[in-house]
Amino acid sequence: MGQAELLIAGLLVAVAGLSALARHLSVPYRIVLVVGGALLGFVPRLPEVKLDPELVVVVRSIRGCC
Repeated sequence: MGQAELLIAGLLVAVAGLSALARHLSVPYRIVLVVGGALLGFVPRLPEVKLDPELVVVVRSIRGCC
């Protein structure tokens, strides 16, 4: 398994865990995900994630968000 796949799998596990924590605490999951993402930003030696701006536009247009 490559580094990108491992990172994606780890993020999926983190999202599932944070969502379960939000349900357990009776807190909106969006708040817990934002706090978890902010804490994740302080973890040392994580690879820098760079998104292609065109990819963001495509994902937002598929989702139908403004």
